[in-house]
Amino acid sequence: MKTKYYLTLLVVSFFMGCSINENDNSSEVQVSIQGNTETLRKVIKVELSTNGWNKTLTGSDIGTPNLPNYSQSFVTPKSGNIKVKFTLLDSTGLHSNSGNISLSVKSDWRWSVDFVLSNRNPFNSCFGCIGYSSFKVDSVFQKSNEDSLFVVWGGNSIKSPVIY
Repeated sequence: MKTKYYLTLLVVSFFMGCSINENDNSSEVQVSIQGNTETLRKVIKVELSTNGWNKTLTGSDIGTPNLPNYSQSFVTPKSGNIKVKFTLLDSTGLHSNSGNISLSVKSDWRWSVDFVLSNRNPFNSCFGCIGYSSFKVDSVFQKSNEDSLFVVWGGNSIKSPVIY
């Protein structure tokens, strides 16, 4: 699990580094699901919003042909804060968990927000990660009693990314 997570982060960092963007001042955000992705794909909804811009993703919206657990990168306004709100909702509608974080929009910056349903905090061994929040989740979303939802964020320059 750890090796796969790090390999995925390395691949994403590489692709982020290969992005060609004409506008030096662009700001972007990307979302991923990690850990118990089978459950997350069924129950997660992520709302991204800032300065009159918003994007809502469900688990089935997260994934590209080259990176099955990552959304595409979305161009955001160039100032303000990106509010990232998540909701986990089971198919019966009886079990729900939610939370949010806020990220400052930066010029020439791509934020990556990883939702990791696991019993281990991925931040402790993550390259390029800046912060995290941990959220307790209802037992219907857990594989083990120790599972939590870790929201881990990091970022990189779009024009001149650091390759880890």
